[in-house]
Amino acid sequence: MTIRIRFRGTLSTKIPGDCIEIGIKGTSTLQAILEKALSDVPEAKEVWQTTEQMDREALLLKNGKDIGLLDGLDTIVKEGDEIVILPLIHGG
Repeated sequence: MTIRIRFRGTLSTKIPGDCIEIGIKGTSTLQAILEKALSDVPEAKEVWQTTEQMDREALLLKNGKDIGLLDGLDTIVKEGDEIVILPLIHGG
């Protein structure tokens, strides 16, 4: 199956086309998809070391819905789903 991950914010300028496609067999959890993305996309690994850190420091959307309203990192992902990663901006 193919899952599309779109990067927004500063990462979108570093990743050609602002998205990647992850191939996984069968159904999978969002956590497994993001772990694969971290291993396949060095630019993302520069920002986040773990999927938990990614979940804390970015808004993660599955098909436009905040994963916090679904099952978090345990959300099931299937063929054709789109994940959007929007880094949160902190400051003060």
